[in-house]
Amino acid sequence: MKSPKQSRSWFLPIIIVIATFLAFFAFRDKTLVLDEISTINIVRDWHTMLQIMWQDEGNMWLYYLIMHVWLKLGTTELVLRSLSVIFGILTVPAIYALAEEIAGKIVARISSILLTVNLYFIFYAQMGRSYSLALLLVTCASYAFIKLMKDPSSKKYLIMYIIASILAIYTYLLVGLIIAVQYISLITVPKKTPWKPMIITALAIGIAMIPLILAPSFHGHQLDWLQKPKLVYLPMGYILLAGDSLIVSVLYGFVMLGLLLSVKKELLTQGWNRFILIWLGAWTMFPIVFGFLFSLVFKPIYEPESFNTVLPGFIILAAIGLEKLLNSHKWLFRVLLTLIVVFSLVRLGGWYSESLKMHVAIDNEEPRDWKELVEYIEDERKPNDAVILYAYYIRPPFEYYLSRYPMAERPHILEISSGTYALGGGTVLPEPDFKVLDGLSNRFDRVWLVSSYNDTYWLGREHQWLEVETELEKYFKVTRDVNFYEIRIQLFENR
Repeated sequence: MKSPKQSRSWFLPIIIVIATFLAFFAFRDKTLVLDEISTINIVRDWHTMLQIMWQDEGNMWLYYLIMHVWLKLGTTELVLRSLSVIFGILTVPAIYALAEEIAGKIVARISSILLTVNLYFIFYAQMGRSYSLALLLVTCASYAFIKLMKDPSSKKYLIMYIIASILAIYTYLLVGLIIAVQYISLITVPKKTPWKPMIITALAIGIAMIPLILAPSFHGHQLDWLQKPKLVYLPMGYILLAGDSLIVSVLYGFVMLGLLLSVKKELLTQGWNRFILIWLGAWTMFPIVFGFLFSLVFKPIYEPESFNTVLPGFIILAAIGLEKLLNSHKWLFRVLLTLIVVFSLVRLGGWYSESLKMHVAIDNEEPRDWKELVEYIEDERKPNDAVILYAYYIRPPFEYYLSRYPMAERPHILEISSGTYALGGGTVLPEPDFKVLDGLSNRFDRVWLVSSYNDTYWLGREHQWLEVETELEKYFKVTRDVNFYEIRIQLFENR
């Protein structure tokens, strides 16, 4: 009979291999989104990057610094996204270690399985942004937190907790809510509360945050484009934790309900299990609920997709629930775990295949497919064509894919915006400069007007599209009107 140590030696490597396959599978097929291309443009030049971070981008500082070095390898989808994939893969052994420290080997195994097949996890592992790194760092910080709760005198885990927490916040600001949950949960520690090491960590984290807090970008308008969330967005946050699947959400609901019923006595009794359950429950609920309520009362910060760092708490809590079923109703454990894995893989299949079905918050087909758009225009364009992009911020993704064509084959691009769209985001689109259109019909036979109309709608500036269209119709006639899933193209030809 194999020892637990021998059993563990094969399980984790196999899960890591599966996670590697799922994370790398088809990860280059989808077009880069605006945020990914913004990353490329921000980190190209060292001095420009630092200026943007200080003045405009008050988030993801650590990620930008890392990407500045990483993108020396190139700016293709392969290079940009592969770093996030690596961080995602490393999160699998990290959550295994965290879950094992919390509740033992069986919970660790279940947790690593549930994480690996979760679309929410794969989605951000395949995105060239900071979310995958933030997930890894939060998991590491939580591991150090638990070790510190077990041994408050440990300098090793004190330093690890401080470093991981600081790096996590500098990677993604909303991580601060996860760190806050850890401090709040101290009131439920079964033994004497380790205030001294936690005060030290709080002071260290606070001092490390001073440069970020002083930066003008931290107080800017980075999230001004967000709207007050509708009530339906709150449950969507939890559906995402279940891998963006309604069926899997229901299955997890049964698991969580069973867990709650089975631990009623533990929750009323002082002890380690009570502390763990309350901490994991708060980790799962507090950031999403707080972000939602804060958005309603003060300033919109809530997007259902923005809380992937809640995932480890949710996954481990569900794994504990499944382990309790294993001990009491083994057949039910097998059925639920099998169904969760199967339907999670079905949801992943919909993501990979870009199916138009089976999605709640994560679109299987990438909105604003800039790659397909550029290919379409390049296939249809004539030598004397021009392209007008409105608004200003959609130009970078268009030019990114256009740069893959020889200079002689690229259409002339006209800048119609009277100013630039703020780098950190915002609610104000620059007014169109109609002087650019004067004499346009004498210079070009045809003009392509491209707009990301979904953005202009949410920013309350959809009337500007109509103004540009009306102005162009003075000189041209519309001969084609095509939609590319949140991108609209109109072809204007000389009368």
